[in-house]
Amino acid sequence: TKIYQKRLSEERIEINIPSYNFTYFKYDRPVLSTNAVVGRIDRPTPIFNDYLEYLVLNPTWTVTDNLIKKDLIGVLRENPNYLTEHNIRVFSNNDEISIAPGELDMYENSSVKVPYRFVQDPGDDNALGRVKFIFPNPYDVYLHDTDNKDLFNRRYRIYSSGCMRMQKPLEFAAILLENHTDGKYNTTSMQEILNSNQTTTIKLTKAIPINILYFTVHKNDDGLIYFDYDVYMYDQII
Repeated sequence: TKIYQKRLSEERIEINIPSYNFTYFKYDRPVLSTNAVVGRIDRPTPIFNDYLEYLVLNPTWTVTDNLIKKDLIGVLRENPNYLTEHNIRVFSNNDEISIAPGELDMYENSSVKVPYRFVQDPGDDNALGRVKFIFPNPYDVYLHDTDNKDLFNRRYRIYSSGCMRMQKPLEFAAILLENHTDGKYNTTSMQEILNSNQTTTIKLTKAIPINILYFTVHKNDDGLIYFDYDVYMYDQII
């Protein structure tokens, strides 16, 4: 059973949805602050507190049933070569198979689960990028790198299906490995793993509190108060 924090810890992660910002604090001071991409208005990132427990280098990406129905089937209808072009393999149980054009159409608006797994291999074009950070939660969301770096330059960074993407994931991974693996990993060994393209899971010796927040007013480093757009319209509900 997890014990959720009642106050902000001196070492913590904060992701503020309306400002599309990720900040890592240590000794209650910001160590790394960077842009983030959050969930679309129709697929919002949930607001909750949890603990970051482990990270995965060179992750694979398994397309969720929801995304297969909402996105992938339509994409395959327009481009039957999409799976090959993006290194996505299809499995039935543990057997790799091929999918014929139109074979998935029956599932698009159905409540029946698609009986296949779509897995994207590790690499620079993987949707999760080169690293993902896991804090097990009932919403099945996590923090990760991305292959689409251009999104960080947008003003309103609401493009995900609920998970959060960060602009400097390898810098953050290096900080965690240097400080929370009892010396087993460091920046050099991290780079060796990345170069190998092998999927590697690394459990942290200390779980890091992560706080996903929704504050439309915040004070910046310049001392000024900023009012962010109420992107999910939660302030209006209140």
